[in-house]
Amino acid sequence: MPNSLVIIPTYNRADFISKAIQSCLDQTFQNIEIIVVDDGSTDHTKSVINTFHDKRLTYLYQENQERAAARNNGVKNANGIYIFFLDSDDYILNYHLQKAYESITSLEYPNFLFTGIKSNNSNELYDLNEDFGKDIDDKTILESNVCASAFFLKREFAISNKFEENRQLSGSEDRLFTLEISKKTTLHYAHHLSYVLIDHDERSMSESSQQI
Repeated sequence: MPNSLVIIPTYNRADFISKAIQSCLDQTFQNIEIIVVDDGSTDHTKSVINTFHDKRLTYLYQENQERAAARNNGVKNANGIYIFFLDSDDYILNYHLQKAYESITSLEYPNFLFTGIKSNNSNELYDLNEDFGKDIDDKTILESNVCASAFFLKREFAISNKFEENRQLSGSEDRLFTLEISKKTTLHYAHHLSYVLIDHDERSMSESSQQI
């Protein structure tokens, strides 16, 4: 997974995004680029991002269009061979990208890999995803939490398969995207659970808050 790209879409997450970015910079797998796509934040998100001085980090600002558009914008500006999405109020354990690299290599560079998620509910990490086996089917997509925030996509595949940019789908665009690409490619799964979803009061998929 040389020259891998991490895309972090964000909207008014100044209190969280520092931890998300730092968790990327602290990875044992270091050959990465990071693009933060600011979806029209009105808080001090940009100021927080500007405290980082690392040539691997790029900041992009766009007028507010919602998370799907922010992800698509990140993909459009990507240079990496693989793209990984990280929500701006979450973080990854320091071996996350290395484990993904090992799985991607063993699978001979697939279009898609999902690595599973942990959550910090009650301040303790617990497994959010069970072991689905080697591949993800439609039933798993419909019944389980297969979030885009733990997707790895081959860049050329991501460019030709975009997230639906419809505000009314907010919170559901991940599932629609996964169902659509399942018709085109195998959805590989690696039970790493090295992505950490932070459970907090402001976490919302609603159109009114739009935080991502």
